[in-house]
Amino acid sequence: IQSVIQDVTAKYSARELVNNEKRKEWIEKLRQEIKQRITTKGFLYSDFLIRNIQFSKEFTAIIEQELIMTLEAEQRITPTP
Repeated sequence: IQSVIQDVTAKYSARELVNNEKRKEWIEKLRQEIKQRITTKGFLYSDFLIRNIQFSKEFTAIIEQELIMTLEAEQRITPTP
């Protein structure tokens, strides 16, 4: 299962995994791949749950800074009444 997670996750950037829609897509692809590999080995597959996704402190800080910059840019563009 770990190799499936690594293979599928390698196709996404960390920024994409923060995005809710891309995260849903990533989880669905994980489900499909894990189910395929498990069932071909004779195991029954029900479902799996991903919890506690953690990024490095550095990456989290970069994402937060980009979000702040994006929001500030949007505020400068959008006129306030």
